[in-house]
Amino acid sequence: MENENILGIDPGTRIIGYGVLSKCKSKISVVNYGIINIPGTFSFNKYSSIYNEVNNIIIEYRPNYIVIESQFLGVNAQSLIKLSRVQGIIILAAINNNINIKEYSPTDIKKSITGIGNASKAMVAQVLQSIFKIRLKDVKNDATDALAIAYTQCLK
Repeated sequence: MENENILGIDPGTRIIGYGVLSKCKSKISVVNYGIINIPGTFSFNKYSSIYNEVNNIIIEYRPNYIVIESQFLGVNAQSLIKLSRVQGIIILAAINNNINIKEYSPTDIKKSITGIGNASKAMVAQVLQSIFKIRLKDVKNDATDALAIAYTQCLK
């Protein structure tokens, strides 16, 4: 059976997390993870940079799936709008590269990793560290979230 790469992306307006997992049969391993920094105040001009950064990651890792976290309405509708636009750019990059797209809610992701839908970010990171035998202590939450998003797809 051929390896399958899964790219998890945690959309954000200032930091975008990404995590790449490789799945071969039942063996899942970490390929890479990190963040894309989007410095300064957010403006429409940054959409091109976001697209290019995500596209470069797609080209480098050639994922079979791109998995994103669905957005939810918190206290600020403007934040939801900005995040939805970033999510749209990520989806466009996937479509332009003929990559399958999946989406999971934050609750579904936490539940698939920890068994608890309202688990803390720290608990999710702790479980991922245990599963992959890697140290995530110094990693930004966004990259950890992206690994969790990718791992959720691996379990489906």
